[in-house]
Amino acid sequence: MGRVRAHHLIVGVTTDLLFPIHQQEEIAPILREAGRDCRFVRIDSVHCHGAFLIETDRFSRIIQGVLDEPPPPPPVRRPPPAGDDHLALGG
Repeated sequence: MGRVRAHHLIVGVTTDLLFPIHQQEEIAPILREAGRDCRFVRIDSVHCHGAFLIETDRFSRIIQGVLDEPPPPPPVRRPPPAGDDHLALGG
């Protein structure tokens, strides 16, 4: 995930059994810890995994809100930890 440079929007549906909400919630902190801009939106819906196909107006408003925001600043590159030179040389 650390190589991804895009603005991230994760929309989790509380009734989604294919991609459970707890898994969706786990992604956002991972991206933030990697220095990425990430927004998580939780949606309550009776339509489970298909909510994005049925509640298109709702999802469109969420997506448009993110698209209307200014782009995030570029991520800060972190130097490799000191003392790991032997890993780069294979050994």
